[in-house]
Amino acid sequence: GRRAALADMDADGWQVFAREAGIGLPLLRRRVAELSEAAAETAGDVARQIEETIADPVAADELARLVTGRAKLVGRSIER
Repeated sequence: GRRAALADMDADGWQVFAREAGIGLPLLRRRVAELSEAAAETAGDVARQIEETIADPVAADELARLVTGRAKLVGRSIER
């Protein structure tokens, strides 16, 4: 979508992305919404699974918060 950062993505950026990727915008909206929801819902479970294998379990929770936040940001950006 010719945007430098995820936070810059907006409706126009998604339209450009869809056109450049050769897919319809409605399909892109549905798929991005599905993936962002799945990522947000799964992040906490993944964090709990990796807590046992990393030296800093707090880092796993922070990672889950980051992934969830980004997923929600993407989901909102495609709705605009």
